[in-house]
Amino acid sequence: MANIWVTAISDDFELIDGALTNGSGDYSICGLIAEKNSLTINYMVLISSSDYPFILYNQANTLQDATLVTAGQENINFDMKTGTNISGSVRDSSGNFMAGVTVRATSASKGTRGSAVTDASGYYTIANLTLAKDYLLKADAIDYPILYYPDSQTPENAERVDNSSGDVSHINFVLQKHGVIKGYVKFYDASQSAGAGYWVTVFSPAQQIVKNAVTDHQGMYEFYGLDENVSDYIISMSNTLNEFMPVYYNSQGTVYTYREAEPIQPSENIFRNLILTTGYSISGKIIDSNNELLSNILIYAVKTNSSAWGYANSKSLLTDNHNYQITGLPPGTYDVWITDDLYLKQHKTITLSDNIQGIDFQLYSYNRSISGTISGLRTGQSIHLWIYSMSNFSVKSKTINGTGNDITYEINGLSGFSDYVIELISSDVPYQVYNNQKNKDDADLIDLSAESKTDIDFHVEPASIKLSGAITFPTGSASQYVWIDVLDSQKNWVKGSSVYYSSASPVTYEITGLEKGMYFVSIWPTMGKHLYFDHAETISDATLINATQNSVNDIHFSIDLGYTISGRVLDYNGNPISGVEIDVTSDKSDNWGFATTNSEGYYFAQGMDDRDDYLVRASRDNFPALYYSSNGAVMNASLAEPVVLNSTDINFTYYAPETISGTVVNTDGQPLYDIRVDSSSETYQLEHYCFTDSDGSFTFSGLPSATDYILTAVPPNHSTYQGQSISNISTPNSGISFILSAGYTLSGVLSSENDGTPMSKIYITLSSLSTDIYNRVKTDSRGEFEFTGLSASDDYAITIIPPASTNYANYQETGIQITQDKTIAIELQSALTISGYVKDSQNTPVANILITAASQEKDIMENATSNADGTYTIYNLPYANDYVVTARPDDYVKQSFSQQSAGSIVNFTLNHGGRISGYVTTSTGVFNGATVEACSSVLNTCQSDTTDQNGYYEITSLQQSWNGSLVDYVLTVYAAGYPNMTAPQKQVGDSVNFTLTKGTENELSGTVSDSSGALLPEKGKTVWVKVYKNGKYFTKTKVKTDGSGEFTVTGLSPGINYQVKVSAPGFDQEWADTNGLGTLVNPGEFTTNNEISFRFSSGLW
Repeated sequence: MANIWVTAISDDFELIDGALTNGSGDYSICGLIAEKNSLTINYMVLISSSDYPFILYNQANTLQDATLVTAGQENINFDMKTGTNISGSVRDSSGNFMAGVTVRATSASKGTRGSAVTDASGYYTIANLTLAKDYLLKADAIDYPILYYPDSQTPENAERVDNSSGDVSHINFVLQKHGVIKGYVKFYDASQSAGAGYWVTVFSPAQQIVKNAVTDHQGMYEFYGLDENVSDYIISMSNTLNEFMPVYYNSQGTVYTYREAEPIQPSENIFRNLILTTGYSISGKIIDSNNELLSNILIYAVKTNSSAWGYANSKSLLTDNHNYQITGLPPGTYDVWITDDLYLKQHKTITLSDNIQGIDFQLYSYNRSISGTISGLRTGQSIHLWIYSMSNFSVKSKTINGTGNDITYEINGLSGFSDYVIELISSDVPYQVYNNQKNKDDADLIDLSAESKTDIDFHVEPASIKLSGAITFPTGSASQYVWIDVLDSQKNWVKGSSVYYSSASPVTYEITGLEKGMYFVSIWPTMGKHLYFDHAETISDATLINATQNSVNDIHFSIDLGYTISGRVLDYNGNPISGVEIDVTSDKSDNWGFATTNSEGYYFAQGMDDRDDYLVRASRDNFPALYYSSNGAVMNASLAEPVVLNSTDINFTYYAPETISGTVVNTDGQPLYDIRVDSSSETYQLEHYCFTDSDGSFTFSGLPSATDYILTAVPPNHSTYQGQSISNISTPNSGISFILSAGYTLSGVLSSENDGTPMSKIYITLSSLSTDIYNRVKTDSRGEFEFTGLSASDDYAITIIPPASTNYANYQETGIQITQDKTIAIELQSALTISGYVKDSQNTPVANILITAASQEKDIMENATSNADGTYTIYNLPYANDYVVTARPDDYVKQSFSQQSAGSIVNFTLNHGGRISGYVTTSTGVFNGATVEACSSVLNTCQSDTTDQNGYYEITSLQQSWNGSLVDYVLTVYAAGYPNMTAPQKQVGDSVNFTLTKGTENELSGTVSDSSGALLPEKGKTVWVKVYKNGKYFTKTKVKTDGSGEFTVTGLSPGINYQVKVSAPGFDQEWADTNGLGTLVNPGEFTTNNEISFRFSSGLW
């Protein structure tokens, strides 16, 4: 086993050293001290790894059982276990042990998973699990909701299980059905069961809860695990089979509209039956202006003065002389509509008392147009106008050749979208977007929803600047294509050009039609690394080209082919897959590789830098992304394994795909189009998405098999509907139904505080933690903005970060309550900057230093990074005179200036810092994850680091001296479950090791009972015992739910007086008085090694 760290610690814990195993599993710890004061030093040799159980020589699990060795000994060998076991039992609410229940364990940090099925006695053991501290366990039984350990219906509230110290037992589950809604689905006169395969939906508008269940062979459906206190559940069946009318539950009989549905509360005893009835149909043909059949046109029928509704998608072929048929409609008068982005809206009204045929529609294209005038275009020059809708992205273009005179243009055949953008692209004149903007984000949108638009004019200015140079290709390069990109000094795209290489090198290029200015130029070869001028890998290191006066003709590049990655992609049967896109990316480099698999599944990616963190991702239509790992592909980048460059065996094997599908409709049953549906699985740590079609349907066709999918319907920002989630979905599943209800609207106007001028094209962000909302919109030309589809909440926050060029301050407002539609007005204040330079003690500029400016008065913190010349500017600061401006370097001492005013110049001269390092160990080995803090009272500063898997920490950037004297630091280690430990009077360069100890002298324990003296029952409430020190919160622990009512608080210090507070659902939070009785005042004082028998003053379990 290679790369395993082996540690040797002297038995007095004063000496520590270690070494890594080589490729053969051999190690040698050198430089050990053999004797001290003429006495032989004994060492414990151990391995403490996050991937394997803790072990000491000779195969011991505790320090007391370790075999001591002396320096010079050989063959101190280890046999490593690869994992540990997690075991427990599953019972029902009556205490009966349950056989055949699947228990699954997954670790997000390690990407590992395992499962087991309970035996006839209700016990299970999940064997040989990789070590992790975050195993999520869940029990999955037929006819019961999924239960996460110990008693949660959602993974967010579950406790994680830690097996890093060895086998874990008594991970027990008690399954309960909780709230139940059930009934039978029958046909027509209720005498015949519908049988299996019919999907039923239950929906709570108030709680935004939606669940789906399928009928069994007797036609019975059952929902369990519902909130028993919710009383507005609506039961429905949509017309997914195009066979029956949509139905809703009402205790007086099945009804056919949402408005007639009866809200209900869960009940174990009531059967809520549904009767399916065949409705009437409307059918006909949908054709275009040339009498050709049109397919995939959504047509829908809405019953007058009712929420009854039906729809269909037209087909490409006729069946019984129709290519659409809307079925399952109750009798009545209907408005039949066709609304399509490409065609004019059509509508007919019909009365339905029987099946009706021949309701035909002939559709005509919108044929909206945009027209205007091009001025300033000279003879011999040409431009291309590209027009597209931000919501559709179908592009139309027009080429216009200059004549020296004004030229009128017109672009026809456009649809009725409201968000068209026009780009003017040319090799002869500067790039622009309408209306005289340099960036697409700043474009004026053109609204064609009501009519065509005229006077969409462009004026082009003469531009004589040229950028040119040559590109040198490596000897023996294959034919390839190179894109040359030009950005302005604000990093806005200006122009591009292409160069093709076949055999001759170098190849010259020239980019014309540029205005005078400063430019970044970069090359993007199909084979090789992309580069910025001059020999820079990132734009932050690039050289700006000064073309403010004249053209520049010596912008040369040499292509570096870089490193390669290659491999093969196969399906689960071992067959090659073509067309899979491969991306190779690094956080440490802007150079990446890209390739597509060929017909044999092979790929070859090129152009990577010499970095050690490249990840390889495979992307395939309808499948979540896969990331390379030597143990098999994973679905989350955090679990991926960096690859060795120039590897030729980075292979992927896909799994057998499963499908989840369903529909998204509103409360009237109308299908909702273009709703994003997200899918996620804790088991695989994956996230994937798709969009609904025009009939509201969606399909995930490439998912791995799992039982814990969470699907979320996410309406677009402009939608009036609220999002919704459904959890614990198993594959395959074809009956997922979302019912979205309308939310509230927040609208307003953004203007300048100075003169009231409306502010356009400013992004506004609205967020809410409680409703998991994060939306972003841009103000229009009138400064107006609108957020729709909002849920009721009182924690909404608005954030506005204007562009630096606007000279307005950032804005934030929190605690916004939305319980109805709301309109607000926002005024932005003028902004100031804080700027300066960063240099070292040798007066050399220091780049890439993070500078922050924080004001307590304005509750704001902004930042900037120093440039190559050491200068920095922090923009968008409101006026205040209490800014703390801080330079936060990695290799220098942190420096701050307080009481600074916005508008000030603040310069930094940084000094190199030193470090204090060491190890943190315990009686069972090294401690991973302890925080070690170094504080100086002289400097009034603290810095910290966290120990790694070897227990090592290193606190850097520490100031060594002050006013000619060495600075003393006090080191404190904070480790969960252990009392804090300090080491005073330490200085830069010291090595400080800590050995943590704990015992009953560091614990406070006892029991918790209700006012009658009854201990917390088995599987009872979640009860917290909180410990305070000098009236300030210190730590807490949970009371055991095994019937003992016991608790133990660890990590306390002897001789300290602590106060204890206990909280439980349904009880007042109470302090423990001196005798352990609950009280709201006068808490008692307790020291470690004491037992507390706490009893609530009132209330029963």
